Amino acid sequence: MATAKLSEILRQKDPALKEAVEQLARGDVHGGIASLDQQGRVHEIVNPKNGSIRLPRVFTKARGTLVISPDNESRRELNSLIHRELQNRET
Repeated sequence: MATAKLSEILRQKDPALKEAVEQLARGDVHGGIASLDQQGRVHEIVNPKNGSIRLPRVFTKARGTLVISPDNESRRELNSLIHRELQNRET
C-alpha cells in the first residue's frame, strides 16, 4: 500500500503564521515558538488563579488556539472552563 505524505501547508494564509507552522513541521520547535511569540501569538499565564478566569476568554476570541498546561489536573480544569465559556457564547 502506498503512503501519502502532505508536503505543503495550505491552511494558513498569513505568510508569517505559515512560516512559523512550517518551522514547527520541520521540527524547529524553538524557532517556531519564537516566531509565534514575535508575532504576539504567545500568551503565557503564570498564575493559575488568574489564568482560570482569563484563559477561556482569550481562547474563545482566537479560535484555533493551542492551550498548554503543565499537568492533567490543570488540563481538565482548563478544558472545562473553556467548554463552559464556549457554551455561554452560543446561548
